[in-house]
This record gives sequence, structure tokens and C-alpha cells, in this order.
Amino acid sequence: KSVDLLAEDTRFDFVFVDGDHSLENVREEARLLLASNVRCVMAHDTSLTDVPNCDGPAELAWKFAKAGYHCYEDAKPRASEATDRGMFLACRDAEDFESLRRTLPD
Repeated sequence: KSVDLLAEDTRFDFVFVDGDHSLENVREEARLLLASNVRCVMAHDTSLTDVPNCDGPAELAWKFAKAGYHCYEDAKPRASEATDRGMFLACRDAEDFESLRRTLPD
């Protein structure tokens, strides 16, 4: 599980979160990532609201925004994509954020 790995080692520059979507699990992931001051985080399903036991990703996005990270969420519906479910990017540093943000669609 991701929380087991993050409890052992959080020396990552970039973390992509898309596993257990439960609120309890994602809260712990967010706590560990914020405590380690990770540089960049991406997460999927951050705007997903109609699936049971999938309320964690939206809270993860909120927690990083509240912690002062530069944040962007793409939830625009596109044919043949699941982007309406939300793809979230958060970076501590504005330069990292702008660099990565340019790779994502508008």
C-alpha cells in the first residue's frame, strides 16, 4: 500500500497518487506527503463524486491547496478520455509548477 511505502520513505521529488481512493487512506497519504514537503504531486479522480468510497482524492487536492502549493486541476470532459474525473497537479515551487503545467491541456 502507498501509505506503507510513504511511512518508510518520503524522499521523492514527484509522486503520482492513484490507488486506494478511500478518505481514510488518502488523508494519510496527504499527511505523509505534506510532512515530507514533497516537491510535486499528481493525483487522478479528484473531481469524482458519484462513486462510493472515492471521496479521498478531492480532499487531497484541497489539502495541498490549503498548504500553499501551486495547484491545477483538469476536469474538462473530452471524448475518449476520463479527464472529467479530475487530474490534479500540485507543486511547492512556482517554477516547477509552471514547467509541469505547460505539459497539461488547457
